[in-house]
Amino acid sequence: MKPRIGVLPLFNQGDENLWINHYYFDGIVAAGGIPYLLPLLDDESELELLCHQFDGYLFTGGQDVDPALYGEEKLPECSYQAPRRDSQELFMLKRLLELDKPCLGICRGVQMMNVACGGTMYQDLPTQFGTAVDHAQMGKAEFTEPFHSVSIVPGTVLHSIIGESSVMVNSMHHQAVKDIPDCFTVSAKSEDGLVEALEHKTAKCFFGVQWHPEFLWSQHNHAKAIFGLLIDAAGNC
Repeated sequence: MKPRIGVLPLFNQGDENLWINHYYFDGIVAAGGIPYLLPLLDDESELELLCHQFDGYLFTGGQDVDPALYGEEKLPECSYQAPRRDSQELFMLKRLLELDKPCLGICRGVQMMNVACGGTMYQDLPTQFGTAVDHAQMGKAEFTEPFHSVSIVPGTVLHSIIGESSVMVNSMHHQAVKDIPDCFTVSAKSEDGLVEALEHKTAKCFFGVQWHPEFLWSQHNHAKAIFGLLIDAAGNC
């Protein structure tokens, strides 16, 4: 039986529509899994059930993470938040880590992983993190086009599956992880030293990347390997 992957939904604030970019699903299917779009729920007993229903989970990109979750006041440059997403994802990430369920976080997903484990965030890179590296390619290049390089840290799981010391990735974010809790290992950085990937030191498979492999997997093996790691771990649960 193919591993079943629960995918956390994208969410429109105004009309409260749930949706998904098909590229996430395509990446899961190409790696050998079956994706399921999850509902957005408020009841923790129902969220608990969700945490037991699937073999693995993918936490998607989207809205800025609420700074209150890591003990900061919101800066003017911090964009809109999605409180219902924050609440659900925070609960599920903590619970899934306890259950040692395989999880992949992409963009906002890795940021939420960091916050769920006690880390902090850059609310806005242009104003808080001076860099010559452009981390937002929106309007400058197609999302399917790599935009800048990242260095993969030797000895990490990410390095073992990619097998390269440096890869080109896409980039579409203005927030990023800042302070990293001890439970995580940094597994990739961009040229300016910004953290681009994290993996949990003791969990079976609990990792995330700041870039968007869902747009790259069909043309770049390093992106396909990221989905493969999740599906392989979910298949061995």
